[in-house]
Amino acid sequence: MRMAKATMTTLKPSQLLEALDAAVAEQGSDLTPRLIGDDGAYSLAALSQTSQSLATVLAAKGVKPGDRVGHLGKNSAALIVLLFACARLGALLMPLNWRLSVKEWTWMLDDAAPSVLVTMEGFHQNQDALTGAPCFDLLALLDEAATASIDPLLDTGAGDPDLLLVYTSGSTGRPKGAVHTQGAVWANARLSHAMHNYNPRGVQDRVLTILPMFHVGGLAIQTLSALLHGAQVRLMTAFEPNQMAALHESFRPTLTLHVPATLQAMLNLPQWANLDLSDLRAVSIGSTDVPIELISALQTRSIPVLQIYGATESGPISIFQNIDLALSRPGSIGTVPEGVEIRLQRPDGSTCDLDEAGEIAIRADNLARCYWPNLPLVNADGYWSSGDVASRDAEGVYWFRDRLKNVIISGGENIYPAEIERVLRSVPGVGDCCVVGVASPRWGQTPVAVIEGSPLPLDSIRARLNEELARFKHPSRIDFLPVLPRNAMGKIVRDDVVRVVAEGH
Repeated sequence: MRMAKATMTTLKPSQLLEALDAAVAEQGSDLTPRLIGDDGAYSLAALSQTSQSLATVLAAKGVKPGDRVGHLGKNSAALIVLLFACARLGALLMPLNWRLSVKEWTWMLDDAAPSVLVTMEGFHQNQDALTGAPCFDLLALLDEAATASIDPLLDTGAGDPDLLLVYTSGSTGRPKGAVHTQGAVWANARLSHAMHNYNPRGVQDRVLTILPMFHVGGLAIQTLSALLHGAQVRLMTAFEPNQMAALHESFRPTLTLHVPATLQAMLNLPQWANLDLSDLRAVSIGSTDVPIELISALQTRSIPVLQIYGATESGPISIFQNIDLALSRPGSIGTVPEGVEIRLQRPDGSTCDLDEAGEIAIRADNLARCYWPNLPLVNADGYWSSGDVASRDAEGVYWFRDRLKNVIISGGENIYPAEIERVLRSVPGVGDCCVVGVASPRWGQTPVAVIEGSPLPLDSIRARLNEELARFKHPSRIDFLPVLPRNAMGKIVRDDVVRVVAEGH
């Protein structure tokens, strides 16, 4: 039985939807799946048509332009369909981090007040306690969409509608919601293509998405752009090292995206040395300062590691390496692409000289429009201040230093914890570590290093520090913890490390 036709006001196709239409036309009558998840597979034509039908269903549930559609679930092809359905409605997709607690979900839902919440398997049991909004199973909505009519797009003159509401990690307080427009998402997709050069020489790329798509990294560094530029995308429901290894054998990806923690898990696999990666033409990596030994482990196997710099607010692509730069300048974060403006600034707002460390300020089309609900994100000149510190060399290559708030000022000298951490991680036996500043009556602050794991001889650690760093940068103390405190994304929570150090653990 066909569902009764709902009254739906949707939007004139944006550049993002026009890009999907162009990709559908490019695929033509070829119905080979381009998007593959554990929940199903779609050709681009099927993805487009299903998203239109789902938009009709959501409209019948009361979703209007400007409304938020919450999503709680792991990676799925259905989530990509939902994104394009929201785009057709002019609604905002609000993907929730499924690793958070019920209390954290409730805070975000109260803050954004979505008109509906859709969930996937494993998350239905909590939905009624989370929000007063109607809750629906996403796969059940897709079943409805299979018999729904499709309304034509109507021009409401809405300009560039909002599409994504993505909350930051909130590691230093309450998370903030970054609001991305459809135009910003498409601008980021173009930057992704500039970085990865999808389907070189007409050979189709196969992209393996292992990172969660509740973050813009998993969703937008490769996944969306790869789909819109003709690649085939395989989604992992959630990262699991052995399943990832199996997909390298069966799906044989040519591109994938890691963060340091997932790459380290891959390198720790017993089968790593014998894993066939011959089709893998590059691995992208971002999220944090990347240990050089992780980069070397892949590049010694002739696999370039492309570093990306960005943030939730910046789309997230702002600075990146191409393949040539990844091989010639490992450890850098790359150069600034066309369409992005970067300013390195001093505390007084003046511009830094070459090789001088300063805060990264970004102006670009892929920046978020605002913080939810309508709080300013950029300054009067259109720049967003990132809170990250980098320097630029004479060749225009950028080098990440640290988070601005992490900088330790000792005796008038700036000390960057990330620099010390890189040296510590090069000591045999040292895994992860964290360097924080503690109060010093003589110097103002001094660095203290906390190393994860069992205690190691300090002589070898001190010897490496002497080889690599000026004396004033040496930690005044080196402690060991069985496990460093981390948040739901696995990032070290420095404020908690400071408290542990202060308490003498």
